[in-house]
Amino acid sequence: MPSHTLRRIRLAALALLSLAFGGCDSTPPPDTSASLTIFNPPGTLVAGASYTIQWSSSDLSPSKQVELRADVLGASYVIASGTPNDGSYSWTVGELEGGGELAPGSYVLVVTYYDPSGDDVWDLSSAFTLNGGAPSASIAVTDPPATLTAGSTYDIQWTSAGIGSGEVVELRADVLGASYVIASITPNDGAYTWTVGQLAGGGALTPGNYNLVVTWYNSGGPDAFDVSSTFAIP
Repeated sequence: MPSHTLRRIRLAALALLSLAFGGCDSTPPPDTSASLTIFNPPGTLVAGASYTIQWSSSDLSPSKQVELRADVLGASYVIASGTPNDGSYSWTVGELEGGGELAPGSYVLVVTYYDPSGDDVWDLSSAFTLNGGAPSASIAVTDPPATLTAGSTYDIQWTSAGIGSGEVVELRADVLGASYVIASITPNDGAYTWTVGQLAGGGALTPGNYNLVVTWYNSGGPDAFDVSSTFAIP
């Protein structure tokens, strides 16, 4: 396991204590002449908004690289693994290095300098709450023809943003509050060939008017879905 990972585990444990006891203004640094002090964020940050993470340092050159993280309950999420020690970093709230996003919840910000000698320097902010803001993930289903014939084939199509192709979506036909599952799990690849009327697990739609619904169930935040225009099965 990389040494940085082991150090993150150690520091994430401190974040757990910080959250459990209401956050802290600072954490005593190791016994070294260098120090970092992170500025406390507002009590609430909105996902997708811009926020400048700020910190000060002593006896630590601006040319050095520091790491910025958001920690919660022993878990550690990297915002920037290497950014200049210049005292500020413009963060699109919730975004993580390498892709992915923080789920809504409570976190502390962590700034860390990994010393090659092992005398790491860090500081923890007070806790802040990340709310979901506007959903960053979206789905748009293509409207079907006005009429689809039972037993024929039709390609249900959709596009998505902020949702990986490795994710899965659910396809349904809804009418007047009733929901009929066409496919409970299908890859988010933008297309599904449907034998019109057939439902997952057997059974078939009766003649009538319906809307196609494609949904991504997000375990870490708001779901994303879209509803098509109405079509008829004669």
